[in-house]
Amino acid sequence: MMSPPPSYFRDAEGAIPTYSIHDRESFENIVFWMNQVNNLGGRNARKILVGNKMDDEAGRVVSYQEGRTFADHHQMQFFETSAKEDVNVTEAFYGLARDIKETILDGEVNIPVNTNVRINSDTKKTTGCWEWFLNLFKFS
Repeated sequence: MMSPPPSYFRDAEGAIPTYSIHDRESFENIVFWMNQVNNLGGRNARKILVGNKMDDEAGRVVSYQEGRTFADHHQMQFFETSAKEDVNVTEAFYGLARDIKETILDGEVNIPVNTNVRINSDTKKTTGCWEWFLNLFKFS
């Protein structure tokens, strides 16, 4: 398995470990990715677990309950999504954003003094998930 360089995770405040419900190995690799975030991410990095491809039940090899149990054991939110049909994708990103927002408001995340953060809960999905997510947190 190829792994992003450690700098990819450094000081991350959130992560979305994702597996395919059609691929048992991708589910089993979630432990590896969780360790990467725990070891290299921010000290309070928030995580949500996502099982993707829920639009195709015929190929399922990882049950909903397995994903739910794993997420509950690691005290994180769980979503099954379909990127193809855009089911629960926005909800998953909002779930992570809300978790990160709570750490900011609780003072668990150190934001540089000269940085203003506006969390915009009214942001609508734009041309892609990444743009949408960047628009959710405005840094100036």
